[in-house]
Amino acid sequence: SEEGLQRKRIESIESFIQDNISAMITKQMVAEQMFLSVRQLDRIVLAERGMTLKSLIDQIKIQEARRLLRETDMTQREISISLGFTETSSFNRYFRRFETVSPGTYRKQMKKEEEIK
Repeated sequence: SEEGLQRKRIESIESFIQDNISAMITKQMVAEQMFLSVRQLDRIVLAERGMTLKSLIDQIKIQEARRLLRETDMTQREISISLGFTETSSFNRYFRRFETVSPGTYRKQMKKEEEIK
C-alpha cells in the first residue's frame, strides 16, 4: 500500500540520519540515498512527521545529544564531534536553542534526577 511505502521510507530516512549523525547531512544527500527528488523527500517528511527535513534532523540530533549527556561520560567536546560540530561552542549554542540550558547544566540536572529516583 501507498501508506506502508511512505512509512517504510520515513523509517529509512530516519535511520540514514541516525547512521550519519556525525556528518553535515544535506537534503541532497538524503534524497540521493533514498532515490528521491528533494521535493519528494520534503513531501514525505512533511506528510509523515509534520515537519521539514531540517527540523527532523535537528530533532534526531538533539535526542542523541540528550542521550549522550544522560547515559555516557563523554565530554561535551566528544559529544559535539560525534554530532558533526567542529566547535564545541557551536554545539552549545545549538543545544541551548532546543533546551534553554547548556549541555553541562542539562547533564547536572539529569544526574540530580537520577539520584532522586
